[in-house]
Amino acid sequence: MAYDKKKLEEAFALYQEFPDKLPAHRVGEVLRCAGANPTTEEVNAVIAGGTHVSTAQMHAGMSKQKIGGDVAGDLRECLSIFDSLGEGLIEAGEFRGVMANLGDSFNHEEIGQLMLMCDLNADNKFAIDDIVAFGQKYS
Repeated sequence: MAYDKKKLEEAFALYQEFPDKLPAHRVGEVLRCAGANPTTEEVNAVIAGGTHVSTAQMHAGMSKQKIGGDVAGDLRECLSIFDSLGEGLIEAGEFRGVMANLGDSFNHEEIGQLMLMCDLNADNKFAIDDIVAFGQKYS
């Protein structure tokens, strides 16, 4: 999927320090505002050792980003780490602990609401597919 050039330019304009000069420390943030999820290496490639970048450099960097992609597949792959038996199930307690310790922490109420949307089985586990479906419905 192609990126939204207008969205990138709007984000660039919000953070630019001088006309057509974005501080290097804002590159990752602007790319994320425009829908990308760059790695540190990709951000550093756009910066190329400079202190500022131009809109042309940002467009070049953005054009190399994978936008959209298989979000459901990526989420399923991430959650499968917690599926030690390969059943497609995650223990509710383990999931709650992981969610509570993420960088952008969820509060207990938010985690509880997410878990209510997923059907727990008799072993206090829920299906990875339920979380993926929830993520697709509300993203």
